[in-house]
Amino acid sequence: MSRLNILINKIVSDKVEFIRRLNIYRFQEKKIVFAYGNFELLHRGHVEFLTEAAAKGNVLIVGIYSDASIKKQKGNNRPLQDEKGRAVVLAGLGFVDHIVVFDENELNKLIEEIKPAVIALRAKDKKEFTYDDAEIALIDFVEDYSTGNIIKRGCS
Repeated sequence: MSRLNILINKIVSDKVEFIRRLNIYRFQEKKIVFAYGNFELLHRGHVEFLTEAAAKGNVLIVGIYSDASIKKQKGNNRPLQDEKGRAVVLAGLGFVDHIVVFDENELNKLIEEIKPAVIALRAKDKKEFTYDDAEIALIDFVEDYSTGNIIKRGCS
């Protein structure tokens, strides 16, 4: 199998197979961690956040908002990279096990399907978020490292 195929296999395309894989992890008593975001332009803040998230368990699943969701949140000039490109870049991180693309209105359903032991959130962005079956891990985000800040610096 080529290295690119290994990356592509991390991106969830078959929901039935993904659920089967999750059940195997649970049978093996692996601690599943879920983190999510836009990840438009992978930068130091993302890598440090995801590294900390991965350290909270054995399996890291990263959810990325769909192109349509980001366009709705950020405007017509976004996302900077399409969802497949963002997923492939994240798949290149060795500690990321699976990437799932989802629409913003599907977040709760996705969490119910994954049933993570830990949900990793950026500490400064914590919203009223509860999920009774998971520990909420608040992770500090590196200051000044955001896609918005990178865009501002590049345009000035």
